[in-house]
Amino acid sequence: MWFPILEKLLFRCRFLPGRIGLLGKCVDFFKIRGLRTSHWPQGFLMECNLDLSFERAIYLGLYDREELDVVADLYTGAGLFLDCGANLGIYSIFAANQARRPGSVIGIEPNPVIFNRFQRNIQINRFEDYVDARQAAISSAPGHATLAIP
Repeated sequence: MWFPILEKLLFRCRFLPGRIGLLGKCVDFFKIRGLRTSHWPQGFLMECNLDLSFERAIYLGLYDREELDVVADLYTGAGLFLDCGANLGIYSIFAANQARRPGSVIGIEPNPVIFNRFQRNIQINRFEDYVDARQAAISSAPGHATLAIP
């Protein structure tokens, strides 16, 4: 009952020092698991499964922060952004949010389960016109392969 209120407050108070750590402590204290939507300071959303540590880092805004800063500096929104191995689509969504124009991003993800989650993140941001999501794999040679999913 209390967590949704705290979550909303902490996502909206972007300038509160230590808010990410506090949000992480609330997630632990209230034993929050399953799918939750993260509100990024840049203005986009990411749906994350808090049962998985990788996605929990995305939810808390801790995943690839330095790398995303580099993308923000280098990608001005002009030209095409190609995201190979898009996973949940954080880089695709981030770039689409920068560009805000049709056809600016191509995101490629071979795993069918993760691809569906990638598409969901595109939908919740209403970026269907900006991101061309493709369920495929990239290789140096033509052909077919079996995707091994642990």
